[in-house]
Amino acid sequence: MVHIFCLSRRQRRAGLPLLFGMLYRHSLPRWGAVSSVPGCRSAMMAPSRPGNCAVHASQRHPAGETAHVLSIASEYRQEAVILQRSARLLGYRFQFCGFRERWVGWGTKLVQYRKALEKGLAGGRIAATDPVLLIDGWDCMLIGPASEFIQKMSSPPFSEGHQPWYAGERICGPDFFKANRIDAVYPDPGTPWRYPNAGCMAGRAEPVLELIKELLKPSGDKDTFPEDGDDQGRLHEHLLERGESGQSLPYFVDSECRIFQCLYEAEPQWQLEAAKEGQRLPRLRNTQTGQQPIVLHGNGHTGRWFMSGLWREMGLLQKVGLTVEELRHLPHDGPVPPGTVPDEVHAMLHAVKFRMTNTELKLKRERMMDAFKAGKAALEDLRLPYFLAYGSALAALREGQFQPYEDDIHVGIYSWDLAALQRQCTECTAKERDSLLKSTFDRFGFEPVQEIVDNPLQASAGNNVQQNQAVVVCPRYYIAEGWSDDMAFPILYKFTHRESFVRFDMMVFTMQFGQLWDFADGGAETSSGWRYSLFAPQPVEFEKVMTYTMPAKPLEDHYGPDWHVPRVYNYIQSLSCCKNRCQVLRVHPFDARMRRVELPPAQPWEEFKSSVRHFRMLYAKAMADSEHEFPEQKLDLYKLESKPVVLFQAASMCKEEGNVRLKNGKHRGALDKYDEGIYIIDKCREVLLTWRLIFRQIHNEKADKDRKDRGLKVADLVEPDMPREFRSDEDEERSLRLALLLNAAQAALQCQEWTAAEARASAALELEHQNKKALYRRGLARASSGDVEGAKLDFWALLKASSFDSKEAINQLQKLLPDDVIKAEFQKMRKQAAKEQKVGALLTELDEDERIAVQDESSMTKSEVSTADCVDLHMDTTHRRC
Repeated sequence: MVHIFCLSRRQRRAGLPLLFGMLYRHSLPRWGAVSSVPGCRSAMMAPSRPGNCAVHASQRHPAGETAHVLSIASEYRQEAVILQRSARLLGYRFQFCGFRERWVGWGTKLVQYRKALEKGLAGGRIAATDPVLLIDGWDCMLIGPASEFIQKMSSPPFSEGHQPWYAGERICGPDFFKANRIDAVYPDPGTPWRYPNAGCMAGRAEPVLELIKELLKPSGDKDTFPEDGDDQGRLHEHLLERGESGQSLPYFVDSECRIFQCLYEAEPQWQLEAAKEGQRLPRLRNTQTGQQPIVLHGNGHTGRWFMSGLWREMGLLQKVGLTVEELRHLPHDGPVPPGTVPDEVHAMLHAVKFRMTNTELKLKRERMMDAFKAGKAALEDLRLPYFLAYGSALAALREGQFQPYEDDIHVGIYSWDLAALQRQCTECTAKERDSLLKSTFDRFGFEPVQEIVDNPLQASAGNNVQQNQAVVVCPRYYIAEGWSDDMAFPILYKFTHRESFVRFDMMVFTMQFGQLWDFADGGAETSSGWRYSLFAPQPVEFEKVMTYTMPAKPLEDHYGPDWHVPRVYNYIQSLSCCKNRCQVLRVHPFDARMRRVELPPAQPWEEFKSSVRHFRMLYAKAMADSEHEFPEQKLDLYKLESKPVVLFQAASMCKEEGNVRLKNGKHRGALDKYDEGIYIIDKCREVLLTWRLIFRQIHNEKADKDRKDRGLKVADLVEPDMPREFRSDEDEERSLRLALLLNAAQAALQCQEWTAAEARASAALELEHQNKKALYRRGLARASSGDVEGAKLDFWALLKASSFDSKEAINQLQKLLPDDVIKAEFQKMRKQAAKEQKVGALLTELDEDERIAVQDESSMTKSEVSTADCVDLHMDTTHRRC
């Protein structure tokens, strides 16, 4: 029999209350065992309770063996449902276990594995020699049949010896400093997948249980392996303990990807093959080893994205009899729900999309140029050599101006220049060096960036930083265990320009292993970096300013041979273009005594100018067929172009330019500019509405927590007022929108576009229903388009709103009605208005008399007047009112 134990590597909270029973009961009618006819709904059967699922007849193998899948997870997620269906379809017996078990950390996974195996072996459900699979539950995909797994476990190399096998990956994490030691004790397999990954394990049941017990034994000075410990770190330690002491290795690594394929790669190392005759599902084939793995593990940030693509490319949901709609009510663990792509997710959420207008592009580039000039001045003041990097280098060589896709400025500096700056400090310490950098940038209008950090060690050195705390991440360090603060390697300096809100990021490039490295891609968080051949900063003229940039060759290594063609990549697509990404990173400590590296000579600007002209011609040709330089996309509240103050500035620029065009008789151009401003204000309204919803959600969560803490049935926490700055932004948005609509209506009248003029004036009246300009301009538009009745209503409303003092309204009415009709209606409306005014004044007087009467009554009571006197006084007051 084959048994699969599935655990979630992403289980986060200990003792999380689960509503699994409700979800499970709701799901059973649709998620029963798969019938022998794929897609046949009527043949589905409901499984029994999670602890003991029934076995379908189609799951039995000719030899009488039954394959088992045991999944341990904190909740029923979409990926777990698909895993369950896949297991049954491929001949495995699926069983959930471990619901509502207290989850402390990755060590809990080992404890649950041990319990499940001990119970299965003791109860006779699992034989000691049965092959078993232990895989993570929320980021694994089962695509190979149980019969193939049984056959592979009975064949070399898996049949040689009793040791279990772990999945292999090319990254040695979480501590990549163990890579050299593992390389020394574990024979070179000849493939990149040489480091064990704890997410997937295979072997015979009894040896697997013995290995898990060994992993749970005391380690170092601890009584037992803690449940909040790292299971993969413990796995590596156990291998080194046995290997470095000369003992036999406790397990092997599936480095040829015969059973497991880890997807944490810079680019796909596999190709998808359609299902052959007799196969249930499509398969992947490793392009280096030629093997077809049984389990795919979407580990790491890139692995999760690759798996998201494979759900769709393989059509796995349809093949196991599920649909996206059936799973939608369940949470998902991947970046997007299985079987969907990000664009479909946005469509499901009805996300509003906007593009950047020409005015916004111009304004954004002006702001970025202001920030660049300020940062350049700060670096020159420090005498710190620099060069534009990545997106900013593309801007210098390709566009000749900053890209609309970028929201920050990237600058590279060399570590030996940073070390020289540190040596100039009085005490030659890292703290003094960083203080000098921050104070200098502060003088030029910058402030260090604050972020919520996951790993305090990588965010700051020498500070007592808690996880998920907002801290200054300038610089962002890599610091290994046992390093002093001065040994911490500064990966990235982050500043924000106060005036323009533009980020200014400085990456530290250094020499290691004979190559130039940039570790700013998350540093040790992603165990990756970018490597280059040594290059010198290339002089270039950018926006009429002489500066320095990355040369073309490093950009080609980083973005691919077509780097001069503008594209909007997602993260995985950008990784697939890179030739310079390194998966195993070993950062050396920072040394203030490091020597300056001799750089190759750069081309003089006069010689390099022709190359830049060629790059910009290629860019211009690529943009020739593009309707918009910046395509429509969903609003990102944290981008520069989504800040209300920036949107107000852009809309005001449109209004002012429209006014100039209207004054100069360019009516069509004025209307276009006003409409552009309205489009920008629509975007601003969406931003403000989203922030209001976020504030409401925060309050609701706080109120619900308060209700639970106090044991109330209904929350009574009063929602606070919106921040004053937010209310001010809403007022400015309304005021600017009204002005743009009124001006657009006037420009449309000049263009004789009556429908457009009426629409914009009507929109203005929705904001201010008695606005005189809007009434007059809508009346003109209606009269010109033949809507006489509508025009008369607007002009009469204008006359009334102006207290019957609008000559423009009278003049327009005279064009539509005879004078005697106008005079009669005018007198009638004036009498009606006078009557309404008189009634209003009487109502005001009544209120005053009533207050006086109450005061008189109160004073007479104090003077001990009789009750009869009080009644007479009240009647007299009533008589006066009449």
